Parts: sequence; C-alpha cells; structure tokens
Amino acid sequence: LRSVRELASGLALPEVGLDVDVASTLVDQTVQITEAMVRRRVSQKFYSLRLKVLSECLLPFAKSIIAAITEQQQQGSFHVVDIVRMANVALLSDSMQLMDDVVH
Repeated sequence: LRSVRELASGLALPEVGLDVDVASTLVDQTVQITEAMVRRRVSQKFYSLRLKVLSECLLPFAKSIIAAITEQQQQGSFHVVDIVRMANVALLSDSMQLMDDVVH
C-alpha cells in the first residue's frame, strides 16, 4: 500500500500530469483489492482450521469416548470424570494449539 501511495503521489506531480483524483482513485482501488485479498486469505485459513479441528481433535475424541464408554460399560462402571478429562485434552488443548499455529 505504501508503494502504491508513493506511486500515486509521484504520478500526481505536475511534471507527470496525472490528475490528483485519478491517483487518489488508484490508491482507493488498491486498498479495496488488498482488503478483499486479506479477507479471503483469513477466511481460507479459518476454514482450514475448522477442518483440522474436526479431523485432528473432534474425530479422535469421539472415537476415544466411544471406546471408553464401551470399556466402562463392560466393566460395569461409568466415570464422567474420565470423559471430561479426555475432552479437556482433545477439545481445549489440541484445538487451541491448532489455533495458535494458524494465527502465528
């Protein structure tokens, strides 16, 4: 953006002869294009993040919950604390790490 502004300022000099309004419009359009590109990139990153959270956090969590419940039912005991502990690791820790990776 800085380069475009410098270019527009240079083009608006009397020696070049480009109208100030035209140079201003060039800068405005470049800003709009840049904002649209950034929004699209952020949207793509968060879409990718949602897929990663599903495949790397929620799916393994669901599988481990099913296995744990099945095992606990066979043993005749059911402990909600174990499920909450697995949820804490799978959903909070792992998904927060994925988010940190995307942000950085």
